Amino acid sequence: MRAILIMWAAPLTLFWAWFLLSANDVNFGYVMLSRPAHDLAMEIYATALGCDPSEVPWTVAKACALDSLIVLALFAYRRRRKRLLFSDSSRRFQRRLSAIAGGTPVPSA
Repeated sequence: MRAILIMWAAPLTLFWAWFLLSANDVNFGYVMLSRPAHDLAMEIYATALGCDPSEVPWTVAKACALDSLIVLALFAYRRRRKRLLFSDSSRRFQRRLSAIAGGTPVPSA
């Protein structure tokens, strides 16, 4: 699962780092980080998608959000057993505490 998270996060990080640096023309002497390269890349993406170049960042952001939800859902599904065990043990712990304190025990769900 760690490999999937890394393979998901690395391209997103690289793309958005490039996008933010090139959109603000912070190029550090690299041509790929310049504003003309940014505009050219957005034109190429827009031509491929058949939309306006100003719509490309929002389209990519929506795709990244959807991908993120899918990856996080897979991650949550894989970790469900640990969460269930934790919630069950916390309920038992609450019942023990209430029994020690002399209160009424917490009903199990």
